[in-house]
Amino acid sequence: MNAARMGFFSRDDLAHWAASALPDLVSAARASPDVFTDVYEYAFGFACEPGQRSLHLDAAVLMLRVLFLASHPHLDPFTTFLAAQSEYRGINRDQWCSFLEFACTYAPTPDALTDYDHDAAWPVLLDDYVAWIRDGKPLPDRDSP
Repeated sequence: MNAARMGFFSRDDLAHWAASALPDLVSAARASPDVFTDVYEYAFGFACEPGQRSLHLDAAVLMLRVLFLASHPHLDPFTTFLAAQSEYRGINRDQWCSFLEFACTYAPTPDALTDYDHDAAWPVLLDDYVAWIRDGKPLPDRDSP
């Protein structure tokens, strides 16, 4: 990891390592959905500040971008939703883990979400995200620079 001191990794050391090595690990994990799920769930605790039970939105967005490598159709809409809303300041473990299941179950279009059940066991954050998409909120144009 090229740390400045043995046995000590600064935030900069960790960020540099994550930027260089984590995408390769995630790509390898994508070969197996079970391994990817394990890496995804581990990433939550890894990214949380010590003693915190939720992940700040900025950190959550960064981790989602690293884990999904800009290849998942929910990535841009969900991160845009997180930036546009003002109710949530962080994401807890249940919301984090549920997002992966949700993202694997539904496409991010109003038509694909017609069978989404608000009364199911999804966290309210995901209910709000679905309502935001159904309301026709502007989604990012993946083809624009």
